[in-house]
Amino acid sequence: MKGRALALALLAAVSAACSSSPGDGSDDGVTNIQLQVSGEPEETAVYTSIAKQFMKANEGVEVEVVEVPEKDEHLARLATSFAGGNPPDVFLVNFREYSQFVVRDAIEPVGDHLEDVDLASYFEPPLEAFTYDDELQCMPQNISSLVVYYNRALFDEAGIRRPKA
Repeated sequence: MKGRALALALLAAVSAACSSSPGDGSDDGVTNIQLQVSGEPEETAVYTSIAKQFMKANEGVEVEVVEVPEKDEHLARLATSFAGGNPPDVFLVNFREYSQFVVRDAIEPVGDHLEDVDLASYFEPPLEAFTYDDELQCMPQNISSLVVYYNRALFDEAGIRRPKA
């Protein structure tokens, strides 16, 4: 169990995903981990590449990447798989959507599996976004800073005051 949990934690840290439970061990001693991702083919191909590198570095672990192109279908599959008791081991989900899984105790907090990860070296706001009841639920995949651009010349031509910095 500890080996499966460690493999899951490493994959979770690499792919920055949420987890429901450690992967299933097969009769031949191979740990199978299912990773469900959503996005454009170019984006999901990156996760397939990460999974291949992870398997190369972790003998005895097989990662199946389930690519779901549409976000709504991805969320529906996740909800259905949790309701049916057969969710993926690791999955990507936006912080706006992860709470529906956390409040139902559908995912296992990832914090305990990251004992070898120095969270102090991570930017704090994304970690806070995935923290619930003082427990880190998921590893952030990325951070997005919203930026607004405007055409100063058009504002000037229209006699509109420019926005403040």
